[in-house]
Parts: sequence; structure tokens; C-alpha cells
Amino acid sequence: MEIKGTSVKSTHNFVKKVYPNQEQLWIDSLPQSSKMLVSNPVMATQWYPIMDGMIILVEKIAELFFEGDVEKAAFEIGKFSAIEGLNGVYKIFVKMASPIFVLKRSPKIFNTYYSEVNFEIVEAETKKAVFKITGFKPEHVQIFSRIAGWIEETLRIIGSKPISVKHSFEQEDVDFIIGKVLAEWE
Repeated sequence: MEIKGTSVKSTHNFVKKVYPNQEQLWIDSLPQSSKMLVSNPVMATQWYPIMDGMIILVEKIAELFFEGDVEKAAFEIGKFSAIEGLNGVYKIFVKMASPIFVLKRSPKIFNTYYSEVNFEIVEAETKKAVFKITGFKPEHVQIFSRIAGWIEETLRIIGSKPISVKHSFEQEDVDFIIGKVLAEWE
């Protein structure tokens, strides 16, 4: 399974901007394969191994800055990636659109960032949306927190007040899990 370089860059940019004096500490804490990845130019459209390009990066961020809370770290990185990704022209577009309009289109975005994964919106109401996500392995579960963070911050950028953005998952079989993200807003 792979992830687009945009997500790798966003994770690294999170550390650069939120913990600028500790970026090198974070890089030094990484295993060689992840360290090589973040120490070289990351191409936004290139595919990278998901373990080295996201999972391990977030685990080390959690260790260093979130008292080991991987879910909290992933959630905050998701919020940061929404801010970073929905700026400029996109920010104007998003601010003019309704939450449900933007969220109905987000599975298309997510499906371009992760290989071998399927995102779909299974429920879309005026103030509620439910996403179903299939294809991730159990060791990738932190990604649901990242997606929930992205959705929560996107709702804020749109101008809505998030009431609840939470995720859950269940074991589909030995190798894969099914995740759900529920978003409700005012």
C-alpha cells in the first residue's frame, strides 16, 4: 500500500511549522528508511510506502510531542493538512460552498492519496455525513484519526461549527479493516 507525496510533505511540514526547533530531533528519531524519505525532496505526485511515508512518521511525532498518543497526533496532522491543502484558490471555493457539497466530493480527493483503498460517503444529510473506508490494514488504523481531523478542520474552514467528528473501525478479515468517520455540524 502506498501514499501520495503530498501527504508525506504535509506530515513533515506539520513538524516544521508546529515544532520548528525540534524538526531535527524528529528526523533523527526515524528509522533509516523513513529518514531517507524525509531528508530528500518528496515529489507531491509520486507514490511512497505508507509505513515509511506516514505511519512511522506519525508514530514518532506522537512519541515526541503527544505523550505517545498516536490518535491525537494523527488528528492534529489531519487538521493541519486541511489548512495547508485548502488554501489559496481552494480556500475561496470552499468558503463559498456548503459543507455537504465539499464533503460529498472529499472521497474523490482521498481516493487519489491512498493506493488500494476506497473512500465513499454512505450518508449525506444537511448537517451530517458518514464515510466508509475500506482497504486499510490493521496497522494503518491511525489514518482514520487523520481523516477525522481533516474533516473537522475543513468544516471550520467552510464556516461551520463541528459538533462531532469521530471514527470507528471493525476487522473485516485478518488483513483488512473497515473504517467509518461520522461528521456532524451546525
